[in-house]
Amino acid sequence: MADIAGLEAALARARAAPRSYVVVIDTDPRQTTDAGGWWWNVAVPEVSARPEVDAARRAYERGIQHKKNLS
Repeated sequence: MADIAGLEAALARARAAPRSYVVVIDTDPRQTTDAGGWWWNVAVPEVSARPEVDAARRAYERGIQHKKNLS
């Protein structure tokens, strides 16, 4: 998709789809904004059989709580 209209159309199709729908957006990892770039909040899985993933989730939740406390 090349523009906002294309994104809006893709989201409309996704909402109308009877099952899961993926919207793919190409990005340029080298491009930035004047405000300092992008930040993606990608959560650690809530449930895992691996102890290191559970520990990472706890650290993630502490970080989110810390951020909320700063607001």
